[in-house]
Amino acid sequence: MLKDFLSCIEHERASGGFFVHTGITGQLSKQLIRRSNKIILVSGQKLVNFVLNKQLKIVGITISGKS
Repeated sequence: MLKDFLSCIEHERASGGFFVHTGITGQLSKQLIRRSNKIILVSGQKLVNFVLNKQLKIVGITISGKS
């Protein structure tokens, strides 16, 4: 699933994306996330903080609109 998500990001020429899940992140997924540098994983405590409306720290993001 994560590979499909990364393929979609690359196909759409997006700068990146957020991957949200409630399961356990496996080693292969962690390696793919580190290598790609295009996926921000929102899981575990980050997900709990987001759901509870606490601040979610995200760094290195640039958002631009397409014309």
